[in-house]
Amino acid sequence: MPKFVPVQAGPFSWLVLFALLGLIGWVLVSGIQQHPMVTSLVLIVIAIGAVVVTKQNQKRNEALRALATSRHGHSICEFAREFDPHTVDTWVIRAVYEQLQDYLEAIVPNFPIHAEDRLLGQIIDDPDDLDLDLVKEIAQRTGRSLEHAEQNPFYNQVTTVRGLVLFFNAQPKSHAT
Repeated sequence: MPKFVPVQAGPFSWLVLFALLGLIGWVLVSGIQQHPMVTSLVLIVIAIGAVVVTKQNQKRNEALRALATSRHGHSICEFAREFDPHTVDTWVIRAVYEQLQDYLEAIVPNFPIHAEDRLLGQIIDDPDDLDLDLVKEIAQRTGRSLEHAEQNPFYNQVTTVRGLVLFFNAQPKSHAT
């Protein structure tokens, strides 16, 4: 099975990033000069928000580590046994498992994923990570198309890892493969 190959950022992407950073710096400097109280208040609110999000991430990461410890010795083998290989494509099973492990690598290397794990709130923090990144990565690895996904019987019903596997299993193969 092919690994996911990310698209590399080109020189134009870096130019846009530096332009945005410059714009943010200019807004901050001019804001402090013209409206010091308002700008300071906005910066304080942003800092408090960053602290709250960091604490939430730490709590989630600790919960994931504890869950991984309780599942010591589990691997893709136990995960694959949670599906019927006669009705679910084993490549889909493997791609979902491996991409979720890649997603969690920085928090818990080789996280032992189970089919009934909740995607949002347990495995994945940000819904955009699922919708904009993981789904595309899994589609690429499995050779499944994301066209007409709304016709999939599992569309808008994916809440667990099992649901994600079944969603991709029900998607047609891409014409590009």
